Amino acid sequence: MEHVFQHLPPDLDLKAELFRYLMIECFETLLKLIRSDVTRNLEERARSEIAHVLAQSSIAETGSESIFKIAAKEDEAWHENAFEKFYAISMSPSEVFQKLTRPPCTQEINTNVINKYMNSLGFLSDIAMNELRYSESSKSFSKHLTKAERFLQNRNAGDKTKNLKTIENIRSEAARSYSVNLPLVDKLFDKGIIDSSYRKVLITKAQVSRKQFAAALGTDEDFTKRVTETFEANLVNHLQSMDQVERRRVLIRAADAVARSRLNQLDQDAKATYLTTDAFEKPNSLRFNEALKAYHPEFNRFMQQPTDSKALARAYMDTAFYTSPFNPQSEKYLGFNVVKKELIFKLDRKLYEIENVFYEHMPKMGDFFEHILKNDVNSGASYLTSVNLSSKKAQVPFGKIHSWYLVSRVLTEQQSAKAAK
Repeated sequence: MEHVFQHLPPDLDLKAELFRYLMIECFETLLKLIRSDVTRNLEERARSEIAHVLAQSSIAETGSESIFKIAAKEDEAWHENAFEKFYAISMSPSEVFQKLTRPPCTQEINTNVINKYMNSLGFLSDIAMNELRYSESSKSFSKHLTKAERFLQNRNAGDKTKNLKTIENIRSEAARSYSVNLPLVDKLFDKGIIDSSYRKVLITKAQVSRKQFAAALGTDEDFTKRVTETFEANLVNHLQSMDQVERRRVLIRAADAVARSRLNQLDQDAKATYLTTDAFEKPNSLRFNEALKAYHPEFNRFMQQPTDSKALARAYMDTAFYTSPFNPQSEKYLGFNVVKKELIFKLDRKLYEIENVFYEHMPKMGDFFEHILKNDVNSGASYLTSVNLSSKKAQVPFGKIHSWYLVSRVLTEQQSAKAAK
């Protein structure tokens, strides 16, 4: 109420002002009881709406957009923000490109070297490790490294020589100079922003010349397109790899966020009617009945309107980034169901195209092809040549070929092969 009091005239009757203040306080206590029921209803509605958006976006056959595409539609800023949240990196793809073309700062070099030798630095405390990792100057880094060296020299452990060699290697690598930001290349790989083959190309070309590195990197647009495609693929993989418990937790938390947002809007609508300067200055201006209507769906159009699918998708995505962070080292492969849907759709399309070519140019071969697919004839079984070819149409409707059993075989064989390894 402070902002209301600031705009009240100083000569108001104190008793009348106090009475109205207490009336408003009592009304807001009543609102707390009402808001709890409204909150539950809003949460249930938001869960249902988000579940609907998720269901629609997961049906490949309908041509629906992914949940991410819905959230990022016509909003480049949100897309870049999602990239930063997903990878926990404070740069957009374009900013990453610009930074790659410049030499790294001292701290980037130090951090990269320490991360590289992390598994060999078990003799250091966490504090000593972080002092090295986050050293902003070569002088500071060398000071902490010397401190670690002295610590080792005063020990009689059997791995003393090995650890001193590690310190020597770290000192040598930290002293290297770079014409381009190769430490950032390693960081991008560690975060899953680029794959191992692209990392290898960039490092190899940088060792030849800055010009060849720039050629391998491509233009800003080329690089942005490349990492954005990887980002979207990683994101789909990540969302699909979450188990049912994780998905349910993300959905509930996202729905709670949507409900809170809608409830805040209802609160603002209500306060605009009862928490005004008129409520303290004019008679019959405590419009409590009108304020209550803000929380009733029959009187508030805002409550009647369904939540925008983009807002729902964004709430889900933002919650997923926070609740289940991406970790490329422990990330599971794309879920079996996702692979199945994509392969079925692509295979059916390809078989449809091939079969129509057969029917047009080689009718008998087309018949043979269809018989194998639809009847699952065992390998080596004879084909009945007495089929009436004249009854065949020149076109086969897309989607009529039953290719799922083929996909099942392929996937089953792949899973068995992985298990054997």
